[in-house]
This record gives sequence, C-alpha cells and structure tokens, in this order.
Amino acid sequence: MTTRQRLNQALLSVTGEDIRLIGNWDPVPGLTGHADLLADLLGIPKPQLLRCRDIADVLDLLEGSPVSGKSDNEPSLF
Repeated sequence: MTTRQRLNQALLSVTGEDIRLIGNWDPVPGLTGHADLLADLLGIPKPQLLRCRDIADVLDLLEGSPVSGKSDNEPSLF
C-alpha cells in the first residue's frame, strides 16, 4: 500500500472524505477538526501533522521528510 492510499484510508475512516481525486497541493479535508484521530491512525505527532499545509506535506511527513523541507539542523530566523 502506498502512503497516499494509507492517508486516504485514514481520512475515509475518520472524516468520510475520499482524497483519491484531490490533488497533492490541496488542503487535507477535516485535518483541523480530526487531528488527534488522524495523528494516532497515521502514527505521527499531532503538532507536526498540524503544520502540514496540503496533502503533499502529509505524505512527506509519513515518508519521514520534514514538513518545511529543511532539516532540524539548519538555522532558522525564528
């Protein structure tokens, strides 16, 4: 099963939303209202999940990439 399919199954079970026909750069439907359940089902921390702007960010997070596209070792202005 691909990461996209795993995300789709989690969203279907929690929100009833089907993302098979939604693009990767569209927002994740129901993310803010169901972040706790989705984080548990996907096995990722809720704060990191809430930082995701779109489906592509969640897929990157599930595959082990940082959400912002940079590693934790890089300096930040904030």
